[in-house]
Amino acid sequence: MMRKVVLVMVLIIMNGNIHSQIRMQGYSDSAYVFPDSQCIICNGSEWQNPIIAVHSPQYSNAFLLPYNQCHQDTCYYTRELRFCNFGFNIPTNAIIDSIEASGINEGASVTNVVYDTIVQFMKNHTPAGTNFAYPYFWLSQQQVFYPAGLFGTTWTPQEINDPGFGLIIRAKNKSNDTVTALLNQAVISIWYSLPSGLSSQSLEQNSISLYPNPNSGTFTLSYHLPQSGIPNSELRITDITGRTLYSYSIDNMSIVNYQLSIPLSSGIYFWQMVNDEGIIGNGKVVIVHNE
Repeated sequence: MMRKVVLVMVLIIMNGNIHSQIRMQGYSDSAYVFPDSQCIICNGSEWQNPIIAVHSPQYSNAFLLPYNQCHQDTCYYTRELRFCNFGFNIPTNAIIDSIEASGINEGASVTNVVYDTIVQFMKNHTPAGTNFAYPYFWLSQQQVFYPAGLFGTTWTPQEINDPGFGLIIRAKNKSNDTVTALLNQAVISIWYSLPSGLSSQSLEQNSISLYPNPNSGTFTLSYHLPQSGIPNSELRITDITGRTLYSYSIDNMSIVNYQLSIPLSSGIYFWQMVNDEGIIGNGKVVIVHNE
């Protein structure tokens, strides 16, 4: 499965030495419920079909009982939905400066009654650092951005590159009515620094992104290549089988911002930026039509 990875590089001069700070953004490619089995002691309401929360524009949902009510396998709070397998590939000599949960799609069947109780990163499928849940109520549909930081612990590139690195979310119903909580996708941004002595290849990292994402079929392609650009570039939109559904040729330019509209129905698609040297960028794009 291809993942969207966006790189942005900033040069920082400190005490006469050049450092590069890079932002890498990744989407989860897997999600699972924890605990994954029913128990006499309540573990909370289970999230249904968690895999659709990362591989489709649909939401995983959890049915919540009224506040303080529990039927062992159904409760007023949810189990943990854990997003993982982000596909990061941070250099092993990097210093992790900051981590951010930069885009989580939340929702509830009744507004102003469901809220976070756990929002926490994990190392190797184990909770790590502080819980940074917000004490606010969910709307019917919203995208949430949490503050960046290190959250009271240290991070290594190996820990973040590991498939077990990810994000844990748990929610609670505070009302006297039944309600359904909804979650779709998680985006994590990593800021890291590299020491001086970077190669010219690293300094000329391509920056290619599609936004907004999700979108309604209309989006902006941001395309920044070093020097004079690379000729004969082409944007391709494919389905999960790799079949090209849409393509767009791009002139030899180093910096472009194209607004594009593609005639595709709602769903999960994948994009590739291709030139004579091969694939120079790829990722996932979600199209949602308000029908």
